[in-house]
Amino acid sequence: MDMVAMDTDHEKLREDLEKVEQLEDKINTELVMLREKIHTMDVELITFRDLDSLRRQSEQKKQVH
Repeated sequence: MDMVAMDTDHEKLREDLEKVEQLEDKINTELVMLREKIHTMDVELITFRDLDSLRRQSEQKKQVH
C-alpha cells in the first residue's frame, strides 16, 4: 500500500470516527431525555395510582369554583 492510499484510508477512518462520536453524543442526549421522561412517568404513576385521592381533589376544586 502506497502513501497516498494510506493517507486516503486514514482520512476515511478519521471521518468515520467523527461520525461515530457524533452518533454517540446524540445517543447520550437521547438517553438523558428518556431517563427524565421515565422519571416523570414514575411520578405520574404514583399520582394516578391513588384514584380516591384524585377524586377528592377534583371534588374540592369543583367546590371552590
